[in-house]
Amino acid sequence: MKDSDTCHTSVTLSSRRRVLRTALGRERADLALENGRFLNVFTGKLERRNIGIAEGLIACIDDKVDGKKKIDVDGMLLVPGFIDAHIHLETAHLWLPEISRLMLEHGVTTVVADPHEMANIRGLEGVKTMIDASRQVMLDVWFKTPSCVPASGFEEAGARFDTEEINELLRQPEVIGLAEMMNYPGVLAQDPQVWEKLGLSANVDGHAPGLTGKDLQAYIAVGIRNDHETTSADEAREKIARGMRIFIREGSAARNLETLLPALDDATWHRACFCTDDLSASDLLERGSIDFSVRQAVKKGLPTEQALTMASWNTAQAHGLRNVGAIAPGYAADILAIDPQTLEVRKVIKRGKLVVEDGQCILEQETPDVPSRLLNTVHLPSMSADDLRIPCYQKHRAIGLIDGQILTSAETVEPPCVSGLIQSDPRTDILKAAVIERHGKSGNIGLGLVKGLGIKEGAVATTVAHDAHNLVVVGTSDQDMLYAVNRLADTGGGQILIRDGKVIARLDLPIAGLMTAAPASQVAKSIHDLRIRTRELGSALSDPFATLSFLALSVLPKLRLTTQGVLDVEQWKILNIGDT
Repeated sequence: MKDSDTCHTSVTLSSRRRVLRTALGRERADLALENGRFLNVFTGKLERRNIGIAEGLIACIDDKVDGKKKIDVDGMLLVPGFIDAHIHLETAHLWLPEISRLMLEHGVTTVVADPHEMANIRGLEGVKTMIDASRQVMLDVWFKTPSCVPASGFEEAGARFDTEEINELLRQPEVIGLAEMMNYPGVLAQDPQVWEKLGLSANVDGHAPGLTGKDLQAYIAVGIRNDHETTSADEAREKIARGMRIFIREGSAARNLETLLPALDDATWHRACFCTDDLSASDLLERGSIDFSVRQAVKKGLPTEQALTMASWNTAQAHGLRNVGAIAPGYAADILAIDPQTLEVRKVIKRGKLVVEDGQCILEQETPDVPSRLLNTVHLPSMSADDLRIPCYQKHRAIGLIDGQILTSAETVEPPCVSGLIQSDPRTDILKAAVIERHGKSGNIGLGLVKGLGIKEGAVATTVAHDAHNLVVVGTSDQDMLYAVNRLADTGGGQILIRDGKVIARLDLPIAGLMTAAPASQVAKSIHDLRIRTRELGSALSDPFATLSFLALSVLPKLRLTTQGVLDVEQWKILNIGDT
């Protein structure tokens, strides 16, 4: 396992000696930051001192520092680089070099990533490929090995992660623990395979939506110490009181910051961090990342010093990253110069180098070719309209989509029927949906009904569908649904909007059906077009494709649609669509 006392650039003993000589004033610093105020995360105070940097580390903090290079940061506030406590990089739809650039521009210098999206598609080989790519970028990416691939026995993924694969990844220097244990029913039921995985690492991330009381305490008791699925202030208070750290999520599909902030007070804020979980390229460009969470938290009344500490030091502590998250001697020189009034990021020092100036990345980096093993991953069964037929019952169970949330509701509906078969009904917002196995294995197709998408005509489809990333399609007509499916198969995956057999908007994602090497601006424009055009067709969802991408995730309440059919997560069984 990688020594978390080091950053991704190794620090040799000779480098440490030079840092020591610089701290003693016997040698000039590589870089001196002058005339700034910095946040001391240990005291919560602002100090006016100069900072000396050598060998990518902070060497000294003093009234006067002699540096070979100097940057005057007068008028700006210096804070530790932000750390995203939990992110799935694949959901930005960008290849690693572009993600690195954007994150740095928003002051994020370190992320803790769970690559279970790639693991569900390309398994161990795919995750190792992502780790290799992360070594070529300036952003520090720590990984946690996926723990639930597939997320449950109700999902059909492209690969499996058992103890052999997990142990193999834990030997990688960038892998620091076990990623979110989503199968909380399996934990509580003492599923042998789940428990075997829990024993492989002492550093296990949580995933416990709505757990309270004895179930919560049992989940914590097995060694799971954090959660990013908390959705109410009372839930957050209980989890903190029982020893958990809360990762306050502000992503694209789920935004919990405003709801959870009331749980924070002088006694609890030090147990909270920020994360994005799933963040699209469009939202990253338009509003930001952890920097956005900090600004929003401060606007809602959280003290600035607390918000900035939560975004850095608290997160480093939560993951055991001991040399980041603070401006202090011996820590990595990951430092942000921010506007003290707006909290906008102006400059970013990464490993002692100025990489962002006036909010723009000035770092030159090559974009390596995407490995061919991550391409051509969409393998669908041959389909016809017959495969979308749903028999009619008196009443039917439908999955209710909730704007801004990844949870769903359970609805009872009465859709129109023709010749004993259900028809989509845009007038009452009851639409047919299918989840199609796309890894070239079973060819299973799960059928169901969705309420809440709101489109009046056409069909939407995506290969971004947590966590197994099978193809999800919802539509007002079988013809448009089939056309959308076939087009995604032709392009190697992505997101698409169809009306009357024509493509209205699309985002091609040829890398595992999740990502692209295209520039962020191009990806963001495609995402924006998809959102706008879907709304023009009648959807009231703020981000229809982000919400739809969780339709098949079998470990979130209440109802889900998998390749096996409609799943009642609370009862943990596949339903007959006529069950009410």
